[in-house]
Amino acid sequence: MVSHVPSRESTSPGGEPEAPRSKAPAVDAAVRILDYVGQHGGARGREMALALELNPSTGHNVAKALVQHGMLDYDAETKLY
Repeated sequence: MVSHVPSRESTSPGGEPEAPRSKAPAVDAAVRILDYVGQHGGARGREMALALELNPSTGHNVAKALVQHGMLDYDAETKLY
């Protein structure tokens, strides 16, 4: 049986609705990173982390894990995800 956890309505600093947060913050961060890179066509790690209000270390580690799993590309020359 799958239960549904009600989401809290929240907004980003720009006033846009944010996706609901789960009880798995690393998964939330991964989804937010993938969405951000998809919308911006690439981003540097620190820029992305700051824009998503993630600790830069957390953003880097989550992005690195996504690269290791083949879900995100990283260009070492341009340093863009």
